[in-house]
Amino acid sequence: MTEALGTFTIGFMVALSLHYSVYNSLFLALAISLTSTVIVMRILEELDLIKHEASSIILGVAVIEDIVIISMLAILQSVGSTGNVSIFRPYNKERWCLHIP
Repeated sequence: MTEALGTFTIGFMVALSLHYSVYNSLFLALAISLTSTVIVMRILEELDLIKHEASSIILGVAVIEDIVIISMLAILQSVGSTGNVSIFRPYNKERWCLHIP
């Protein structure tokens, strides 16, 4: 988790320093966080550690992190295109809306 958070933070700060908007910086940082899993896998392969049990655990956690990040990217894209997040009550379908400018 710290690997993905560190990659996200660095990507976000770099994007902000390049004068991207906060939304674009978040999107870029999340996308970079996904690619770090591939880098970890390649390093484990090059060191010939890919068949160890610890490597399986590391890659399993990385896959779960990627699923969370992909979900966050989908939510971020939805917020970016609509400008808000909609939540429905389960029984009467009354719409609550959180506006994010």
